[in-house]
Order: sequence, then structure tokens, then C-alpha cells
Amino acid sequence: MIFNQNEIKKLAEGDVRVFTALHQAFFPKIHQFALMLLKDNQDADDVCQIIFTKVWVKRENLSEVTNLDGYLFTLSKNSIIDYLSSKKNKK
Repeated sequence: MIFNQNEIKKLAEGDVRVFTALHQAFFPKIHQFALMLLKDNQDADDVCQIIFTKVWVKRENLSEVTNLDGYLFTLSKNSIIDYLSSKKNKK
């Protein structure tokens, strides 16, 4: 599925079908990115769960997004940094 502005608008309005398609399209890439940085499959799974939860919770803000790939990978990078910081503070 190509995520054009119309699809992003539908996602922002809460279309579960579009969210599911987004998850299916981007999960492998985001998981690979997280795994490359975290070096642990369970941590990568956890971060992916956090990322897609954030996308759904903050979906209303997506109507302003013009570059979905850039948005998701920036969100991923920031979520990984937060995750590592949180994990470090727990030790």
C-alpha cells in the first residue's frame, strides 16, 4: 500500500484498516532498524510496540505529516533513545 496524503488523512481519522496496513508495511523495516541499534530481538520488539502505540495514540497529528517514512524513522530513533535511557536508569 502506498501511503499518500489521503491514506494518512484516513489514518489520522482513526481508520483501523489503514493502521493495519501501515503496521504490515513498516514493521519489518522499523524492527530491523531497532535491532541494528539495540542488538537484542526482544528489545527491538518492545520498541516497535512502543512506536506503533505512539502512532495510534497520536494519530490526529498525522494529518500534518508530509513524509511518512521520515516521520516514522524519526519517531523510531527518538523512541530507541528513550528506551535506552529508561533501561539505563533502571540498572
